[in-house]
Amino acid sequence: MRFVDRLILNRMDESLHIRCPAKVNLFLKVVGKRSDGYHEVQNVMQTVTLFDELKVRKKVSGVRLTCSEPELAGNPEQNLVFKAADLFLSRGYGRGGLRLELRKRTPIAAGLGGGSSDGACCLLALNELFGRSLSPEVLKALAGELGSDAPFFVEGGTALCTGKGEVVRQLRDAPRFAGILAAPDRRLKTAEIYRALDGEDFCGPEVDDTLRAIEEGDLKGLCSALFNGLETVAFREAPELRKLKGKLEDVGSVGTVLCGSGPTLLAIFPGAREAEMGLSRLTQETGFAALVSAF
Repeated sequence: MRFVDRLILNRMDESLHIRCPAKVNLFLKVVGKRSDGYHEVQNVMQTVTLFDELKVRKKVSGVRLTCSEPELAGNPEQNLVFKAADLFLSRGYGRGGLRLELRKRTPIAAGLGGGSSDGACCLLALNELFGRSLSPEVLKALAGELGSDAPFFVEGGTALCTGKGEVVRQLRDAPRFAGILAAPDRRLKTAEIYRALDGEDFCGPEVDDTLRAIEEGDLKGLCSALFNGLETVAFREAPELRKLKGKLEDVGSVGTVLCGSGPTLLAIFPGAREAEMGLSRLTQETGFAALVSAF
């Protein structure tokens, strides 16, 4: 089954309703800074069962976006959903106008790729609505114009993303897991986290152990290989993250890692029951906690 078919909730002649999954990072190594100002990364990402929802409907002319999140509703033209729709139409891949309705569930600026997913899934929805004329490669190229993480969401699942994140290599599905997403009640700015990196942060383990664990379906090995080179900076900026990571370990996590530039932490548990028990203990102590599984 195509990835997009797993996301579509409802399809009609003139409209489409699609889910936009969040992501976690199973491995993120910043290799160094590029001459264009971006950073070279090795990034193993995984879509999870936390979703925004997007409804796309054809109309005669113009693009209109409404959003359930007040913080995003006031400036719709800056939203990646609006930008994706405008890009798709301006390149001549669709005709007429669009009405877009975005319902947010993935927290904003949480390291979970919510905006990138929304933009990429808008492209997927429009490609379906206007006749499936674009290949995944073309859609990834369009998504790359929205942001470095966006191309990953064209096919989702498990992937190794290199370059500045836009070079996507699909992997075998990671071993299934149940986990908790938890974050303190604060935000970290991605640009500031990357700007604070120094030479010592451009090191770390090789990605090979992570890739081997995925290929072998070895969840224990995957948990042992979890890594995010941004943790040092993020923990320095938000010391409460280190305390939260300790709490997650105390309630049974067998592997915990920062998602993106934070502040969300992914904690993996031996099974769904253990994750549910851990979630119940954490719910009252964190600004955000959700039970997820690999998607």
